[in-house]
Amino acid sequence: MRICTTIAATAALLLASCVGLNNRQDYTVPAMEAAFIGIAILVDEALEDVEPAKAAKIREIVDGLTLALASGDLKGIGDANWHILEAYARKAIDKQLADGKIGPSLANLLRLKLDEFRRAYLKIVEAL
Repeated sequence: MRICTTIAATAALLLASCVGLNNRQDYTVPAMEAAFIGIAILVDEALEDVEPAKAAKIREIVDGLTLALASGDLKGIGDANWHILEAYARKAIDKQLADGKIGPSLANLLRLKLDEFRRAYLKIVEAL
C-alpha cells in the first residue's frame, strides 16, 4: 500500500512540474495545486506516528491550503503554515528512504519538488 501512495505522490509531483514550466501567475497556482496532492499524501504518511490531536491540527492546515489552492485564494495560500507541512513531507521522504521503500534518486526528486513548491509559495507570500 505504501509503495502505491509513494507512486501516487511521485506522479502528482511530476505532473505539477510539467504544468509549472511556464512561471506566469496563471500557471503558478494550478501547478501548486497539482503538486500539493502528492505533498498532502506525504504529510499524511508522516502523521501516522503523531499524537492524534496534533495530527488533526496539521490536517486542518492541509485542508485549508487545499481549499485555498483550489479557489486561487492567494491570501489563503500565503497564510498557510507551509513550513510545518514541508517538514512533515520531508520526514515522510526520509522515512521511506530509510525503510528502503524508495531509493535515493526518487527521494532527491521528491525533495526537489518540495523545493519548487516552496519557491512558488514564497513568491506568492512576497507579492501579498
